[in-house]
Amino acid sequence: GPVLNGLGKPQQEMHAQWITAVFAVVVLLIASQFSLEVTAWSILLIYIFRLLLMSIKTVKALETKWNILTRPILTGFLMESVLFLVWMIINSFLPKTYSPIVATSIRSLIAVAVWALLIWLGRSWILPGISIIRELLKTDVIESPLH
Repeated sequence: GPVLNGLGKPQQEMHAQWITAVFAVVVLLIASQFSLEVTAWSILLIYIFRLLLMSIKTVKALETKWNILTRPILTGFLMESVLFLVWMIINSFLPKTYSPIVATSIRSLIAVAVWALLIWLGRSWILPGISIIRELLKTDVIESPLH
């Protein structure tokens, strides 16, 4: 998304957002017919769909190969997957007697702490991924809309 906006192609991001929104509505409507748990797991499916869709559009916009963007793409996917698992683990340990607002606050605080920890521990993995995108933007591989 931000890469497409930075390249002056916000219409590409908006197109992907609309496709994702329609996909999400369909998936959530189907999942809600089964159970709350199926509905919750369907959100992971929606995230994976959006990741793939935005990755395809970004690779096309940058006119590059998939192997160059593998690290930045996998970084986001892995971080979101770890956070999802942490959220599920927290749910299994939280007493059912907590009010929804207290339980959500606890889950959110722990999720933010885990996010910060992941960024700190994985900075050698994450930061090179960001620099790959910067280098692609600096090369003649793509035309910057600012020039």
